[in-house]
Amino acid sequence: VRRARRPRQGVSRFVASLWRGDVPLASAFWEYTIVYGLLVNAVATMGAMMLFSADEPLIGLIVHVLPTPYNFLMLVAVWRSAGKYRGRAEWATAAKVAAVILFPITLVA
Repeated sequence: VRRARRPRQGVSRFVASLWRGDVPLASAFWEYTIVYGLLVNAVATMGAMMLFSADEPLIGLIVHVLPTPYNFLMLVAVWRSAGKYRGRAEWATAAKVAAVILFPITLVA
């Protein structure tokens, strides 16, 4: 029995759908901003700390700021997904506020 395959979406198309806010708010916020964002930022921070302790401050700084484009994309994705959200307005507002608060934290943490 052959199962129908779900067409795979290319990375650039997926990034474009995030940018446009076409990803559901719950996924944009919880999955991509919180879960994957935490993972990406934790790995970058650990790598940067190892480089700082190895007396490589410039490379450590570069590694530390590498997730910034991803974090900015997530800020935009949550904001735009919240604008298209058809549920309770309080959830959309809360997601926007949380994304705005989280973005500068990811720059320094």
